[in-house]
Amino acid sequence: MSLLAVAGSLVVVVVVVVGAGCNQAALPAEPVDAAAPPRVDLGVADLVGAQAADLAHAPRVGVGQPCVGDDDCAAGPWGGLPTGACRVDWPGGACVTPCRLDHRDPATGLVADCGGDGFACVDVDGSGVTGWCVPSCRAATGCRAGYGCASDGPIAACLPLAQNPCDPLDDPRRSGRSCGGGLRCFPASPDDSWGVCGVGCDPLSQDCVMPGMGLLGCLASEPNTGGGRCVAVAGRPEGRACNAPTDCAPGLTCNQGACRRYCRAGGQHPVACPPGQGCGAVPGGRYPSSVLGLCSP
Repeated sequence: MSLLAVAGSLVVVVVVVVGAGCNQAALPAEPVDAAAPPRVDLGVADLVGAQAADLAHAPRVGVGQPCVGDDDCAAGPWGGLPTGACRVDWPGGACVTPCRLDHRDPATGLVADCGGDGFACVDVDGSGVTGWCVPSCRAATGCRAGYGCASDGPIAACLPLAQNPCDPLDDPRRSGRSCGGGLRCFPASPDDSWGVCGVGCDPLSQDCVMPGMGLLGCLASEPNTGGGRCVAVAGRPEGRACNAPTDCAPGLTCNQGACRRYCRAGGQHPVACPPGQGCGAVPGGRYPSSVLGLCSP
C-alpha cells in the first residue's frame, strides 16, 4: 500500500471519530443558585497557610499556665525574647520567663522582671545569675496539681513535686521521699509541702563543723525549736547587701536585702544584738523572738 493510501485512511478515521463525538448528546448544565455565595476552592497549601495564621494569632498564656511549646507562652518584661519558655519537663508543661536574681526589691523580695506581685524569680537551674519567673504561693493549695510550694529565697514558689528532695513531718502533699545517710528532712515552705535534707544545728551557736566542706552556716529551719540546718554560705559580712540567706556569713541571714545577725530576746539564754540594734521577729512570723529572732537597726 502506498503512503498516499495510508494517509487517506487516517483522514477517514479521524473524520469518523470526530463525527462520532459530535453526535453525542450534550450534558445538562449544573443549576446555579443565584442566592448562594460564590464557592472558593482552597488548595492544600492554602489550608496549611490558614491554619498557620490561626496559630500565629492565638493568644499566648502567662507564667505558670500549661503549655506544649514556647509559642504557647507570652514574653516577659525582661530578656528580649519574642515568647516565654515552656518547661515541657514539668507536669502539664509550664510557661516561664527569664529574670535576674540580683534585681529583687530588698523590702518585698519581688523582682520587676517577673511583673510584680504573684510571681517569684527562682534559680531553677542553679546559674546563680539568672532564673525563671514562676507563680508565687503561700501554700501548696495555691499551686497546680503536681506542684508544691517551695521557699527559694524570700518568696515561696510553685515548683514540681518531682524536684522535692524529701517530705517534712507535716507535708500536705507527700511524695514518698526521705533523706538517707543520717540526714534529716527540714521544712522549706510556708506550709511544709517542701523539704530539704541536711544536718541539724543551732543558728545561735553556729555549730556546723564538717572538714572539707568549705564555709558552712546554720540557717534557721525549724520554727518550733528554733533549730537550723547546715548549708554552704558565701560569707558576706553583717549589713552587706544580699539576695538570699546563703549570701551571708555564718551567724547571719538575709533580711530585707541586708545580712543580719540571729538573736534571742529574753528566755533562759538570751543572745543580745550589737549596740544600737534590737532583736525582732524573723520574717514570716514562724519564730517567736523568745525562740529565735533577727537583729535590726
